[in-house]
Amino acid sequence: MIAGAAEGAERHLVFATANEQGSIADQVRKLCKLDASSATMSMVLLDIPDEGAFYVWAPPADGATTAITEDLERQFTAAYKNKTIVRHQLG
Repeated sequence: MIAGAAEGAERHLVFATANEQGSIADQVRKLCKLDASSATMSMVLLDIPDEGAFYVWAPPADGATTAITEDLERQFTAAYKNKTIVRHQLG
């Protein structure tokens, strides 16, 4: 249980970034079946307590998005909280 996460309390999100291959980033990519050879950026939200759920955000195919911004992070986490993003299952 996460420190400070009392029964019925809202779950807190913890953020981490990786812009290189190696260690934990490679393990997350492998678990979520993300293409490690791709230069495409993505965000992954792991919800392990929800029976190993995870959610992936990737930029639009038009290439208009070149960086993950605070606004994009907020949109992604809002979609997660509102259950409007596709749920995936860790294998």
